[in-house]
Amino acid sequence: MKYLLDTHILIWWAEDNKKLKPEHKDFIADPENMIFVSVVSVWKTIIKTKLKKIRLKTSIDKIIESKQQQIVQAEQWKRGLMQGLFV
Repeated sequence: MKYLLDTHILIWWAEDNKKLKPEHKDFIADPENMIFVSVVSVWKTIIKTKLKKIRLKTSIDKIIESKQQQIVQAEQWKRGLMQGLFV
């Protein structure tokens, strides 16, 4: 399956927050699933961090870097879909 992570889910997953339900962790951890993150979620997180509306244990760039093996950016997926790379 393919999953596009909401901004909250991305942050909770990255920070190992207890608000993320165990079944959602299982979906994300399953190697059969493709996990996508929109650039908009990254952008929103950066803005909210700079405005001090949220506080992260780790910077968003480090989160993306550490999780990149599990994440396919949504824009990359859209390009691949248009080129027939993903079904």
